Amino acid sequence: MKGLLLFLLLIISACSDSPDMQNKPLNVIDVAGSLSSERTVNISEIADSVEYIALETKKGSFISTVLYDNIFYENKLIYIFLKNGSITLFNDEGKHIREFSRMGRGPEEYSWLSTVDVNPISGNIYIKGYRKIYEYSINGDFINSIRFPEDDELKNLLLFHFKKLGDFYIATSHIFWDTRYSGVIIDSASNVVMKLDYPKEQLDYLVSLPRKRIPDYVNPKLFRYKDKIRIINGNNKHILSINKDLSIDTAYIINYGKFSPIFKPGKRLLVDSPYLWRRFEAFESDNYVFMTFHVGPLTKRATVLQNPLGKEYVYHHSHSLFNKKNGEFLFLAQPDEYQLGFKEDIHGGPAIWPMYISSDNYLVSKVKALDLIRYVNSNNVSEELKTLVASLKEDNNPVIVRAKLKISE
Repeated sequence: MKGLLLFLLLIISACSDSPDMQNKPLNVIDVAGSLSSERTVNISEIADSVEYIALETKKGSFISTVLYDNIFYENKLIYIFLKNGSITLFNDEGKHIREFSRMGRGPEEYSWLSTVDVNPISGNIYIKGYRKIYEYSINGDFINSIRFPEDDELKNLLLFHFKKLGDFYIATSHIFWDTRYSGVIIDSASNVVMKLDYPKEQLDYLVSLPRKRIPDYVNPKLFRYKDKIRIINGNNKHILSINKDLSIDTAYIINYGKFSPIFKPGKRLLVDSPYLWRRFEAFESDNYVFMTFHVGPLTKRATVLQNPLGKEYVYHHSHSLFNKKNGEFLFLAQPDEYQLGFKEDIHGGPAIWPMYISSDNYLVSKVKALDLIRYVNSNNVSEELKTLVASLKEDNNPVIVRAKLKISE
């Protein structure tokens, strides 16, 4: 295994500045070599179907502000986490099941809602409060809680994102100049079973920066693929995979080439800097990895969006698609004016980008009822979508978009 990894790293080092990276292994995500790959991608290229699920709107089911777009879909249940601390559940036809909140100051309650997770097998809900993670059933019943470590070596870690993996919790930290670990693995008894090192090359870049606000792109990011947790440490080229037995493999290798931020020590990068770095959430299905990168002025065409006041602005990031089966990496061109993601060519609806990928390969997103009504009224869409929108009111709950992703052996 070590010999194979060394071989892969040698290939990347030799080809990192090559525009086409000939004969690259299938787990290499060639971001630098694909800057000219930008094209519109239809959702029908990656999905067999698209469904629109209108969420029931009634007293006790109204959805206020969603917490950081935290929507989950597992076992035919839609979980929506709200900024007010509530969790709302719907079935896969949009019927409201229940809403509950365990916010409070009691031993079985969370004092605030920050990051959350859902167990794709049991359906249990996990909520991070202050230095604790709470577990609840889908009925809102308290099951368990664990406390974050407070030993001398770890007490200064600001643990934020987490994922549950089997009997363990994997939590990552916001990165500071004196950070040694990017996260920890904790068991159900609150014991630390493993510390995750922050890569030296990332730390060397970080300590070279002026002592001002730490850029978000140095923080680690977690995402789930079935019974594995992936971790990306800042802009380190390795996407690691933590398995249920806590063994760690290299899942993917990102080629940033000469556009890597770590090649500019001491320089704080601006939004229009000509460098590549990872942004926002990443998702993975059996066939695909969905990621977003800062691209600045490096792509062929500038991405233009419109703010709520109707003013245009240049968006310096790009969604992307990595095909795990053939190793192809693509930046997604805008499918239509002021839109991002995949062109919805099955029903003619607005562009789609995942907010969640389920364990059974559904891409899940949402659109506001008002936005969908306006879009359908000014575009050529399917009769099915017209019929759904005819039943909506502008102040209804959001509409869930569910696309069944293709699976190939």
